[in-house]
Amino acid sequence: MPSIDVHADANLFNQQDEGILAADLAAAALRAEGLEPSPFLLSKSWVFFHRHPASAVVAGDGSIATGAVRISVLAPYGRLTPEARAGLIEEATQIVARVVGDPAQVERTFVLIGETADGGWGLAGRTGAQLVEWAMGQVAAAGRPEAG
Repeated sequence: MPSIDVHADANLFNQQDEGILAADLAAAALRAEGLEPSPFLLSKSWVFFHRHPASAVVAGDGSIATGAVRISVLAPYGRLTPEARAGLIEEATQIVARVVGDPAQVERTFVLIGETADGGWGLAGRTGAQLVEWAMGQVAAAGRPEAG
């Protein structure tokens, strides 16, 4: 399950935009990992928004990088093939441009993908491997009819 950080100008996204962005980015990252974005997995794929003043990002030439967005996706090591990483970079970039409503936003969107080894991440007191096993059990249980 991915952890996603979105760094952007505080005025670029409103609360509704952030909800759409979070849902679409989480689903894209799960698909890149080869997982079906079920309600359970989506609820455990968190997106952290880091809002900063418009002047907080400065380009190497000294100009203010207006509208710059940086998305960092952290995934479990080995879950992403080179093709999946490339596809996720493309999809995340297009998601931001769609949510902003400006096709030129692709030129202002930076996507960084990192991987962390098992034991280097966890949730709910479980390491990555334990969490994946637990999560798959939760997904399977959600697909079964109630006993009774």
